[in-house]
Amino acid sequence: MLVPILTDRGAWLALGGRLQIGLLLAADPSLSNPYGIIAVNPARHDQVNCAATRRIDRSDHPAQHRIAEYRIDGQALFEPVAKWAQ
Repeated sequence: MLVPILTDRGAWLALGGRLQIGLLLAADPSLSNPYGIIAVNPARHDQVNCAATRRIDRSDHPAQHRIAEYRIDGQALFEPVAKWAQ
């Protein structure tokens, strides 16, 4: 009996070869896996470095490039959200 399971690309790539599962749907825009940063309120959490968060969240920051370039078996896992904020 086949049981449908919804999973993200990272889990699929990490576990897909060890499980007896098949891929039913991929590459649909509704299945995007955005990776972003959410800054917390510095008035409530004074130990948080909000300036660093704002720098990292820019599309030209090296961390954004590392997120975009991260691959498993040659396949991208994440799409940096910062590029949409431009």
